[in-house]
Amino acid sequence: MIELWVIRKGLAPEGPESRRAAFAIARAIGQGRSSGTANTGAHMVERGFEAAQPAILKLLTAMVEDLLEMLARNAGGGGL
Repeated sequence: MIELWVIRKGLAPEGPESRRAAFAIARAIGQGRSSGTANTGAHMVERGFEAAQPAILKLLTAMVEDLLEMLARNAGGGGL
């Protein structure tokens, strides 16, 4: 993805140069050396999941309860 950005911005031609440039940019981001990143994206998905976990559990619990209610209503009726 970074390599495509490098090519579109004209920073390097497609090929080994664009791959090297993309690698250098990715490494700088990972080390927190790029402007404005300060390593904030290193665990972005993990942190997002942790923050959303209570809401996810609440949603899943409600889904299971709804399913159980639906099954109880249709018990012996031959299907959902």
